[in-house]
Amino acid sequence: MSHKRLMALAAVAALLAGCGATAPKAASSTGSGAEAQAQANSPAVAKADLAPAAPLAGSGRDPSDCLPSAGQTWSKLRKACVQVFDVADIRLTDPDNPALAVYVLLSPDKKVAEMFSASFPDGSVMMAATRGGNSYFANMGRVLLLKDSQSKEGWRIAK
Repeated sequence: MSHKRLMALAAVAALLAGCGATAPKAASSTGSGAEAQAQANSPAVAKADLAPAAPLAGSGRDPSDCLPSAGQTWSKLRKACVQVFDVADIRLTDPDNPALAVYVLLSPDKKVAEMFSASFPDGSVMMAATRGGNSYFANMGRVLLLKDSQSKEGWRIAK
């Protein structure tokens, strides 16, 4: 066996040992080719080679085909998967839990808003503009989003 091949096998063995796996056995120069062929054809090797690969961590998609592990959620307003923390037009502190945030997406004409909160059963609620776009109202839970020059965010949530 060449020196380069031995070095490559040693490197693979070191990498595999670091992740708890075992290195493939190299055919020894003293063993017969028939032995190596018999080992390769053994049921254990064949089953391991045919086993389906485990799904990658974080590769699960939700029913809307969004990737929750990447922070994606379905937006009814945008009709697409979004990362609300990245695209929100308004970000507020959740009045029910100050450790959480509430995110709001606005339609281009500002007549409709979609509010995302951990306290909503469906994740978000659609809201209609009232008072010339200075407030938004949702029937579900009677949620109001009001323009408020006194708050640091410029908006407040009233329930």
